[in-house]
Amino acid sequence: MSNKILSYSNSIGETIKNNMKKNKKIFVAGLEVDYSSKVFGSVEIPYKNFPKRFLQTPAMENGLCAILTGAAISGLKPIFVNNRCDFLLLAFDTIVNVIDKWNYMFNGNSGKCPIVITAVIGRGWGQGATHSQSFHNFFSRLSGIDVFLPTFPSDVKNIYNYSLKSNRPSIILQHRTLFSLKENYYKKKLFKYGKANIVSRGKDLAIISLSYGVIQALRIKKILKEFYSKNISILDLVSINPLDIKSILNLAKMHKNIIILDIDHTFSGIASEISSLISEKFKNKKIVKIGNLHTPAPVAENLEKIFYPSDKLILDKCCGLLRLKKINNLREYNLKKNNYKFEGPY
Repeated sequence: MSNKILSYSNSIGETIKNNMKKNKKIFVAGLEVDYSSKVFGSVEIPYKNFPKRFLQTPAMENGLCAILTGAAISGLKPIFVNNRCDFLLLAFDTIVNVIDKWNYMFNGNSGKCPIVITAVIGRGWGQGATHSQSFHNFFSRLSGIDVFLPTFPSDVKNIYNYSLKSNRPSIILQHRTLFSLKENYYKKKLFKYGKANIVSRGKDLAIISLSYGVIQALRIKKILKEFYSKNISILDLVSINPLDIKSILNLAKMHKNIIILDIDHTFSGIASEISSLISEKFKNKKIVKIGNLHTPAPVAENLEKIFYPSDKLILDKCCGLLRLKKINNLREYNLKKNNYKFEGPY
């Protein structure tokens, strides 16, 4: 089979379109779903094919989430689109007290609530404290909602296919930086619900991460291999509810040195939970958690470089665990202190 290049954004659009063709109950609603950028281009393809099934709404996340929840309970399949995850704070009441619990209440006779909630997460450029948050750590404690953070185009394709067919509610969180990501897709990638992906295998150190953190880990892998002859394993969690505990523990069993890299604060989050799971099962493991500083996100670029974990910081932590000499001359290794690149529009 000839190689096919998949982009993250187009994978979302094509998958939604194909599912809308098969299921007339699927519709898309949210703020700016018909805006010129079409959520980084991710809903442009289905919008061109099914414009009448797109509902452009005012900024009314709380009320809209309740309306779409009612639609899902009544047998429709709504996709609730949020250009920023921060806006979902307004819908937490419905998400936590209705969507998450619906299938468990009324003696199990209340039916299903198969809503699909999508939201854009992560750093953009100078977006500050209220426009760059994730909340996956909040959502991970909910028992009745699937929570996905797909990293690669093939993963986002499989997750949308699953969620748009599932009777369970789903939250799909998409990092801004990943919309332009491309992948060489030469064979059908199998999807197993709740299964993490081993992206890289090595014996010297393991990095457990998700979303944009996996991309950072892959850059670190290349440097450790090229300049230190060290091989590392990378586990992409893909989903945090369900969490693939078996794969996490299997990986931890084979590695003494483990880094858990989150794209949010590590305090009271999924990184702490994973660290606890490993520590309870195994003794004498060296575990380092890396994430954003435990403060609100700054706007100024110089402060952003400190707030978000840079490649240099992650590499230094790896070198510390492996007792390697840290890199001082960044130019020599073609590694910038912060090589984050964001492509707009917001």
